[in-house]
Amino acid sequence: MRSFISSCFLVIGFLLLTVVAEAQIVPAKSLWLRADVGVNLSGSRVVSWVDQSGNSWNAFAPSSSRRPLYQLSGSNFNPTFYFDGSDNLDISYRSGLNTNNFTVFSVHRLTGGNNRYRSPFTSRDDRPQRGYILYVAPNGRYQFWNGQGNNSGWRVLSTTRSASSSSELLIYRGSQSGNNLVKRGYVNGQSFAGPTSHRFARNRRRPYRIGAGATEGSGNYFWYGDISEQIVFNRALNNTQRQITESYLAIKYGLSLGNNNQAISYLKADGTSVWDATSTYRYDVAGLARENSPFDLDQKVSSSGNLGVNTSGNTVFATTNNFTLSNLDNSRQSLSEGQFLLWGHNNQSMNSWVNVGCSKRINRFWRLQNTMDVGTIFLQINLKNFPASSTGTYTLFLDNDTNLSNGVISTHTLIGNGDQYATSFDPPDGVSYFTIGVRDETPPVISNCPSNIDACSGDVITWTTPTATDNCGTPTLTANMASGQVFPDGDTTVIYTATDAWGNTSECRFTVSVNSKPVPLGIFYE
Repeated sequence: MRSFISSCFLVIGFLLLTVVAEAQIVPAKSLWLRADVGVNLSGSRVVSWVDQSGNSWNAFAPSSSRRPLYQLSGSNFNPTFYFDGSDNLDISYRSGLNTNNFTVFSVHRLTGGNNRYRSPFTSRDDRPQRGYILYVAPNGRYQFWNGQGNNSGWRVLSTTRSASSSSELLIYRGSQSGNNLVKRGYVNGQSFAGPTSHRFARNRRRPYRIGAGATEGSGNYFWYGDISEQIVFNRALNNTQRQITESYLAIKYGLSLGNNNQAISYLKADGTSVWDATSTYRYDVAGLARENSPFDLDQKVSSSGNLGVNTSGNTVFATTNNFTLSNLDNSRQSLSEGQFLLWGHNNQSMNSWVNVGCSKRINRFWRLQNTMDVGTIFLQINLKNFPASSTGTYTLFLDNDTNLSNGVISTHTLIGNGDQYATSFDPPDGVSYFTIGVRDETPPVISNCPSNIDACSGDVITWTTPTATDNCGTPTLTANMASGQVFPDGDTTVIYTATDAWGNTSECRFTVSVNSKPVPLGIFYE
């Protein structure tokens, strides 16, 4: 009996360990700096940045003149820091930030400093050269540097990828192989540099620097632009771990993973997909989400970072009816744990109509993927270059496929304000689609509606069914009562309703009045 109980405990312990392992696919972070949490300010300038990894490896501005500018809604409604070419933040030397295997994630954008080297992060020492650096070279292209432990110069992985003036997610991944570092680079989920192997010696004494390059001095190779978030792992993440971390950052900052030739799935913390890769709907992917661990993701308003809000076709989704306030604003409502709503479009044109019966739509469709039913969502879309509406009423068509001719799930009128139009709707759980169009607003016509009918109690009531026609297609005709039955005493209203494919309705009504039969007089005898 005791042996059986021990076996049971072993099995339960193994299952618990399995659950914990599955829940912790992404390893512990060595450093986690995010501009929406742990920021200490003096006015609008950043004095220090508090590490959220639990290691308390906090970053500080070396002087009041080197403090970056805090921006509340700098990147997809989330805060960011602006580095003006003379700012930086430093973390005192930590061996845990200088390992032979590492992965560094950085969300940033470059806005200036042409014809010079610029570094969003570095952990290096010089003479002898040790550690690693990410540079944007004078030609605007990314370079991955590392030291060899001597004075023979830096080893450089040059690339053809230029840094963007829009926010992007860059990864520098290094893995030890003997005395060498195998370097690889990714931007927005796409591998674009390496693997390349160079002899490597890690930094052993200098700080980790954000927004500048030369850590052995007071600063050089300064960054020009925004930095929103950086995460450092003291290991080379595998593909699943990398993709989970990329998905968190992509949803938060409105970054579309992949490119025109590569579609990438977005994964939640347990590795399951919340956006299935599709070669058709891979453009301007963005999302709303709530997942507490391991990244405290709470995105309540979002727009694709590839498009400005004033760009035709730009979409903003939000949990409340506001499309301007910061994601941190207290008026915004969080989704529930585990809820995700992601969307992306098929990159088709938006400047002409396609006829769908008597309605019209643009060529572009957006795909929605709704996990755990997010409920009512608010949408704003820019219709600047859309074709004119003949009725003046733009409409969102929501459907479970892209064949609107067989009917739609629902239609939602867009209310305009300049170029921006808004509505709200409840996307169905799972996958659905929407497009923008002009709705057929002509109701069906019902002919030969029966006249009112008078009858006696117990009579079988019959009439000729009316007919329904529509300007486009054949409408559906339904009735609340059927011909050929006995009706109750009193008045009953019979209603026929005709409904077309776009939800327009007409009614035909008539009354059936049933009178009780008189009770015959009785004959009495004495």
